[in-house]
Amino acid sequence: LILILFLSKIIFAQVDITDTTKTPINIGGNDTSVDSAKTKPLRSQNSFKPVITKNYSFLSTFTRTKKEIDFDNYRNNIDIITALPATSQFSFGLIGQPNQAVLYNQTKNNFSLAENNFSLFNRWNGSNNFNLLQAENISSIEIIPLTRGFLIGSNSNSAVININTRDSITSKPLTRLRYYQAANDESFLDAMFSARILNDLSLFFRISNSTFSNSSNSGIYKNLEYGVWQANLKSIYRFSDKLFASVEYYHHKSNTELNGGIDLTSLAAASLSLQSGLFNNLSPVNFNDRNKTVKMNKVSTELYGNLFKNSFTKLNITYDFTEELFKQYLTDTLTNGTRINNSNYYSYLSTSLRHEQSFEHLVTKFSLGLDAIDYNIDQISYYDKKNSYYLSALAEYSVLDSLLIPAVFFKVADYENQKTNGFGFDLKFNFNNYFRIMSGISNFNRPYLLTEMHSLPQNNLEKNYITNYFVTGEFILDELRTSITYFNIEADNAPVPIYNNENIQLGSSQIIFPFTEKTKSEGINIFSNLRFWKLETLFNGNYILSNDQSFIPRNGKYNLTAGIYYRDILFDNNLDLKTGFNFFYADNTDYQIYDFQSMTSASYYLSGNTYSAFSSFGLTNTPYRLDFTLAGRIQDRATFYFAYENITG
Repeated sequence: LILILFLSKIIFAQVDITDTTKTPINIGGNDTSVDSAKTKPLRSQNSFKPVITKNYSFLSTFTRTKKEIDFDNYRNNIDIITALPATSQFSFGLIGQPNQAVLYNQTKNNFSLAENNFSLFNRWNGSNNFNLLQAENISSIEIIPLTRGFLIGSNSNSAVININTRDSITSKPLTRLRYYQAANDESFLDAMFSARILNDLSLFFRISNSTFSNSSNSGIYKNLEYGVWQANLKSIYRFSDKLFASVEYYHHKSNTELNGGIDLTSLAAASLSLQSGLFNNLSPVNFNDRNKTVKMNKVSTELYGNLFKNSFTKLNITYDFTEELFKQYLTDTLTNGTRINNSNYYSYLSTSLRHEQSFEHLVTKFSLGLDAIDYNIDQISYYDKKNSYYLSALAEYSVLDSLLIPAVFFKVADYENQKTNGFGFDLKFNFNNYFRIMSGISNFNRPYLLTEMHSLPQNNLEKNYITNYFVTGEFILDELRTSITYFNIEADNAPVPIYNNENIQLGSSQIIFPFTEKTKSEGINIFSNLRFWKLETLFNGNYILSNDQSFIPRNGKYNLTAGIYYRDILFDNNLDLKTGFNFFYADNTDYQIYDFQSMTSASYYLSGNTYSAFSSFGLTNTPYRLDFTLAGRIQDRATFYFAYENITG
């Protein structure tokens, strides 16, 4: 396909997807091209303008651009979300570890990560691994309104974070490098090159490498090394001013050592101090030889453009092969009871079509897709092929000169032989350029994941209907951006994670889902970002109002991300500087044990015919952390960083 595009004789253009909706834009400028035969004017850079409104950016506080992200300290990919409303994270403290994102108090089972409006969740266990992202390829990040999240992809979840990746290619060749060095032999390198090969074809290439080494003098606990290689190659071709095609290949290979934290049971049995043992790198860990290797190869082709007046259409075909090798104690000196040698992999072929049409007061959008997937999951001994399809549609109508914008939407799907459907309604109030309100309600039945279906009782399995309510008020004035959000998520039959054994070091120990429960997650978020004089402040606080008494681990009642920074343009407008402090504060969560294979956690284990809570040893987390950060951009050509994390120890 690349060769066909290369040999064709049409004119090239840039594709700009800073916003969610991709709109082709000419990059030629107003210059003329001169040769010995004739002078031919090139198209104006602005000869083609966007005609479709942005998908989800009605609430500006729910979107961040790459330029804003560049001034943040984001060693972990998941750090890019913490300056967005209603978000937080649970961190294992080191790069490469499976840190968990939280949105609307949802962690995994009702939360998903999307890229360019296509769901990226793990197809067999439903996890969202931010480490699979190539962070430097992000152009913007946005929170999908709570009531519309279930519209994304063949699966359905309430809470969705959408990542928009870079597609734009400059008219001149461009090279970009990013490098950092940190303690414990931690390093990161990202290199990018893009160029217009012909008038009708451009190429983009990016390669990234990140490592963390547990050397003998590092003072870090056993079995924590990490390394990853990522590569992305993309070509963009223009058939005409209104029709474009792209071909993209993405490769990811990583290896993560997983020690599972300090073995508190061994410390207690030896009558050693648990508190001091947590901070002693010589303390025994739960897993001395557990590791996970992830290999991903993904190829996608897209055909997109404006086929009709005031419209946008995209056809996407993607093939993805993802393999997770999970191993533990493969030496001959240990008993088979502790050994793990699982290859959990799947391959899928996905085809989707999206169309958006704008009329004078009406905007309509629909998506349809078909997935064919081949599972080979050693952990649950599942080897089979499944198909899924979905159709979603949305219509919103502007009245009173866009003062009110009501919208209705629905979705029907068959997810791996599970019939699902959902519908919703929301209303936008746009009082002026300063004050906006968005509220809505939706109801859908979420299909069960492969790992959930494997252990849930099939004879009385009922559908898991989820109802979402939310309202957000947003105030924007000059350098002040503030929003207050209320959210309520109720699930009728949420699967409950339970360990099948108290001894988590056994090779057969894993999380199962023996039953479901009715759950409720209700809370408020207050977000504010203020720039005054040469100061900038950030406040992102969540408080959970509900008191869920289910067996599902709770995230704590509150958490806070805050910051205060000095911002200024220095040295004759040559340096854009941001420096200051980040502060994190959180309530203690339920004591829970994480399963690195299914990538979820549980607070209880199966003991005969009953469920018992894991021993918590009476320890609590330090509730706060203070970081120093400094970032400066020089003439928009170079950015330097310095960070000192956890300066209070």
